[in-house]
Amino acid sequence: MAPLKLGFSTFNVHGCNNPIKRSRIFQVLRRIAVDIVLLQETHFTGSRVPNLCNSSFGLWYHAYSDSSSARGVSIGFKRGVTFTLHSELKDPEGRFLLLKGEIGHLMVTICNIYAPNLKNG
Repeated sequence: MAPLKLGFSTFNVHGCNNPIKRSRIFQVLRRIAVDIVLLQETHFTGSRVPNLCNSSFGLWYHAYSDSSSARGVSIGFKRGVTFTLHSELKDPEGRFLLLKGEIGHLMVTICNIYAPNLKNG
């Protein structure tokens, strides 16, 4: 069996609610040819989670706060990457998202954490 090779990338997008900004993010993702992307600081809320599925990325998982549009993380899988979810753990404040599942026959755990720097004073 050939080894599984996947490209990962992570981005702090500083908000992803604007359609133009989402389009630019997907342009970058197509150019760098990643298979799994982890986005931090998406700024989604329960009432405002845009559909991120497009011709390149068809499967998305999100963690966001219902009370604040700050924070938020997402994990996206490129079309052609077969991910089967077994369990999901989300922070209700949108600071982390943990996915356990399978890609092919390989068990994987993918964790996306948004931990901003705190300034003292």
